[in-house]
Amino acid sequence: MRPHLRLVWALVTLAGLGLGLALFVYAPPAGHATVVLADARFLASLERALVAFNRYYPQHTITLTEVTGDYRQAVRRGTAALALVRGQGPPLFYAPILLAVAPLDALETISLTRAQRLLQGYDPARELEPVELESVRSRGFMRPGEVATAAWTERAAWLRPLAIDGIEPSYDHVRSGRYPLHIAAVVVKPHPLVWRYTRRVPASAKAFLEFLQSSPGQQALYGQEPEITLLAVGDVMLGRGVAAKMRLHGLDYPFAQVRELLTGADLVFANLESPLGVRGRPIPNKLIWFRGPPEGAAVLRDAGIDVVAVANNHILDYDTESLMETLGLLHQHGVAWAGAGSNLEEARRPAVLERNGITVAFLAYTEFADANLFWSRRYPRTFLAGPQVAGCAPMDLELITEDVALARTRADIVVVSFHWGQEYVNFPQSYMGQDLQEVARRTIDAGAHLVLGHHPHAIQGIEFYRGAIIAYSLGNFVMDQTRPITTESMILRIGLSAGGVRSLQVLPVRIRGHRPELATGNDGAYLIDKIRSVSLPLYPQPAQLQGR
Repeated sequence: MRPHLRLVWALVTLAGLGLGLALFVYAPPAGHATVVLADARFLASLERALVAFNRYYPQHTITLTEVTGDYRQAVRRGTAALALVRGQGPPLFYAPILLAVAPLDALETISLTRAQRLLQGYDPARELEPVELESVRSRGFMRPGEVATAAWTERAAWLRPLAIDGIEPSYDHVRSGRYPLHIAAVVVKPHPLVWRYTRRVPASAKAFLEFLQSSPGQQALYGQEPEITLLAVGDVMLGRGVAAKMRLHGLDYPFAQVRELLTGADLVFANLESPLGVRGRPIPNKLIWFRGPPEGAAVLRDAGIDVVAVANNHILDYDTESLMETLGLLHQHGVAWAGAGSNLEEARRPAVLERNGITVAFLAYTEFADANLFWSRRYPRTFLAGPQVAGCAPMDLELITEDVALARTRADIVVVSFHWGQEYVNFPQSYMGQDLQEVARRTIDAGAHLVLGHHPHAIQGIEFYRGAIIAYSLGNFVMDQTRPITTESMILRIGLSAGGVRSLQVLPVRIRGHRPELATGNDGAYLIDKIRSVSLPLYPQPAQLQGR
C-alpha cells in the first residue's frame, strides 16, 4: 500500500476509534433509554404501559420526555433512543379521543367530521355544547346536550362515549384502529449505525417496543382492566297472580322474555318482594300478603339472578318462620341475599360475590322496619330485626355508614339497596319523613358506589353524585299489578371494575302478562324519554354548583 494511503487509512482508523470511544463514554448505561414524545397525548397511555413494563423488566430503565421543538435533533444526536410521533406509517399504537355525553342523552353516534369540529370547540348544528371535562368532573355529572372530550381511562358512570360513524370505542375497535377518532403513534429510530454501535438503545428500548406490542403491553396502553357487568332490576314478586301464571304456563314463565339477557351478565341483582315457601301464618290485619311457592328460589337461580334484597315490607308477611324458610331456600339454590336475618347482625351483613377478580358487596335496608310500624295492637310485630329478633335491617344512617365502611374493607364495589318512598309516584318522596336524597347522598359519601331503590312500583329518576349512581326506583320487574304506571320498568346495565363504576346503560322494560320484556320501537323511546324527564329535576341547578 502506498505511504499516503497508509496515512489516510491510519487517520480514518484513529478517527473511528475516537468516535467509538466518545460514543461509548457519553452513552447512557446499557439498561437506560430515553423515549422522546412529540405529542403530549401519548403520555398518559405510555405512562400506564411503563408501570407495567417495569413490573416485567425491572432491570431496564425507560425515561419518557416530552419535546415541543424538533424531536429529530434528539434522535439524530443519539441522546434519545427513539421518538414516538404523530404521523404516517405503521402505528405502534393508537391514542383514542372519546367524545362523551350524559348517559341518558338521546344522542348515540355522530359523524367523524362533526366530531372533529367539536374538538375545535364549535359545531355548526349548535345542538351540542362542548365543555371542559374538568368542569364536568367537579360537579360529577353531565347535562343533556353537553359533550366533553375524555381519555379512554376516564370512562365513568356519568360519561357515555359516543359512537363515531356508528363505531363504538370498544377495546377491540380502539386497539385495531377501526375506531376513527384517534391519533396514531409512529416510531422514529436513530440511524442504524447508532443503534448498532452504541449501548444506548438495544437493551431497554428494544425491550420496551417489544413489550408495547405484546398482550400485556396492549392492555396497559389502552387502559384495559378486568370489568364485569351488573344488571339491576326492580321488584320481583312470585306470589298471587304471578304464581297463577306459573301454575298455568310453567315455572320458567316469569323470566322467559329476559332470561337470555340476565343469564349473560356477570351479576344480576333484584328485590325479592315476596317470601317463598309454605310455612308460617299471615301477620294479622296486614291486608296484603305476598308469598311465592318453594320452587321460586330455583326460578330465580335459573333466571340468572345471583343476589336479592330481602329488606322490604313483604318479606315477613307470614312471620318469622316464613322468613327463615325463604332464606333457607335461597341458600339451598345458591342465591345470595342481603337485608334480613335471624337477628340484626345477620340483617346488616353484606352479601359478597366475586366475578373475574372483582368483589362486590350488597347491603339492603328498608324504610318500613320502623318500630312503630305494625298492623295489629294484639300482635305488634314489626319488621325490625333486633339482637335476638329476626327481621330486616332498618334505614338508619348511622348503621348504614358503619356497614358501608366495613364492606369497603371486604370488597372493591359496594351496592346499597333501599326499600323506601311513596308508592305510584315518579319522583322520590319519603313515606316515613326522611329526605331520600340526603340518605342516598350520605350513603355515597360513606363509600358506596351504587344506590338502588325499590318499593314505589313506578320508575323514578337516576342521579349521578360524586361519580356514583343513585337510582331512586327501578319500578316493578315481575309483578301482577296492571295500572299503567306499574308496568313501566327498566334494567340498569352497569360496567364495574375494581376502581369503581365505568359505564351505565338504561334498558327500557315493559311488563306484559305480569312479566318483563325489553321495550322497543316507540314504546322503548317513550320509556327512555320518561326516565330522562324524571331524572332532570334531580340535577343541581347552576347556582347550586358554585363552590363545588
